[in-house]
Amino acid sequence: MNKFKIITVLLALTMLATSCGVTAKDHGFNEFYNKYKDEDNFTSLSLKPGLMRLFMGSDDQEAKDMMKHLKQFKMLVYDNDAKMASRYTRELNQLIERNHYEDLLVVNSGGENVTFKARMNEGKIVEVIMIATEEGSLTILYLKGAIEMKDVKAIAGSVSKKKDKEQ
Repeated sequence: MNKFKIITVLLALTMLATSCGVTAKDHGFNEFYNKYKDEDNFTSLSLKPGLMRLFMGSDDQEAKDMMKHLKQFKMLVYDNDAKMASRYTRELNQLIERNHYEDLLVVNSGGENVTFKARMNEGKIVEVIMIATEEGSLTILYLKGAIEMKDVKAIAGSVSKKKDKEQ
């Protein structure tokens, strides 16, 4: 009888560990990304850190320094229908809220909303998600690695500069 209890407890722990592993591996943004990356109305991009450095201009030393600490860079863009963009934004927000992301920066300007959210571990930023919405479009940028606040500010600044150039 004692062996049966031990086997039952070990089986339960194994099942729990397996289910936790799946949840931890595929949470928040990655769950959303994997669900929609191959959909027709989405454009997806996933770059390895080494490849990211190749695309950087040789004069952008600040960006190169930031890239040294990144493990993952993904982007997902939806640009089609305002109602669906809103629905996707709500779905993503629900996924990332339950995984303890915090708002770092929120910018609302001329119909465009940009939100930077971060997930912290031991006081350090380990993931950043930028969610940008505009009439009928949704752009999501995901960074994973040892990210410093100055890096987030640099990304926010480059987004702002790009927006100014477009106008």
